[in-house]
Amino acid sequence: MDTAADETLALKNQFYIGAYQQVLNEAANPATTPKAALAKTDRRVLLNRAYIAQGRHALVLSDIADSEPLPELRAVRLLARFSAHGASPADRDAVAAEATALADSLLHADPLATNPLALVVLATIFASLARYDDALRLLVRAPKHLECIALAVQIYLKLDRIDLARKEIKAFKAWADDATLAQLIESWVNLVTGGNDKYQEAYYVFEELANTATITSKLLTGKAVSKIQSRQFAEPTRSSWTPLTSLTSPSCLARSQNPNDPDTLANLVVAATALQKPVHAIDQYISQLRIVSPGHPLLHDLALKDSLFDRSAQRFAAA
Repeated sequence: MDTAADETLALKNQFYIGAYQQVLNEAANPATTPKAALAKTDRRVLLNRAYIAQGRHALVLSDIADSEPLPELRAVRLLARFSAHGASPADRDAVAAEATALADSLLHADPLATNPLALVVLATIFASLARYDDALRLLVRAPKHLECIALAVQIYLKLDRIDLARKEIKAFKAWADDATLAQLIESWVNLVTGGNDKYQEAYYVFEELANTATITSKLLTGKAVSKIQSRQFAEPTRSSWTPLTSLTSPSCLARSQNPNDPDTLANLVVAATALQKPVHAIDQYISQLRIVSPGHPLLHDLALKDSLFDRSAQRFAAA
């Protein structure tokens, strides 16, 4: 394992579980500055990606100049521009064009060289645009980089290719079975694969990480999804955790690193709908989701269903 990986491993694990404020606190602490130059770059990348995850895009744009020579930092700047609140479709198209040019330059500069951080950040932009082939074209260049594998697995699950996701898990188990991100990857696949045993395995992983690391909205949402998938929307009050009450109670949201986490809000909508909660409560979650993540897949799905319903209603009205 290289020095950079050793020096930034704890910081990466915090990022993977969604403890973004902890990443910022640690990365801003001079006492923990890595010795290796590559590790210093890794830490700066993580710092700015944590800012993006918190919606603080302006800080990224002020830290990384437009003339930045390092491709991984240039990619992070592009991601900040792409994700920024208020970015227009034209803005995102411009970013996508720049990301494509940067990706092409990385692929053609040296066919044998890889820059995993640049690849995964650029692939994140392409995946957000549903350009899955372009994203995978980058990710397969780093078959031993867990974050590249993680994003590839998410794409495979999105494409309903569970077989390819399982193949990735089988490949990395020989060298990264106990890694935090490896456990998360396997949990995601278990949630999609289905079956009470798989849901329970995923739940235990999220619970263990929440107990041994920082409690985050990402881990709480993972636990909630595990229960929602197994149709356990409510449990006896003696249970240490129930999905809906934990997600909806202010005390639980206060414990999360980001109470406006988009995926937490999306799962609130699902759980509240399943339990037939008041429409105004569900609409409140949807409205909040529109504010913090207007491009969230759940909102696109709801808009599509609204459109299909309206079309069907018009046909019946015409008849």
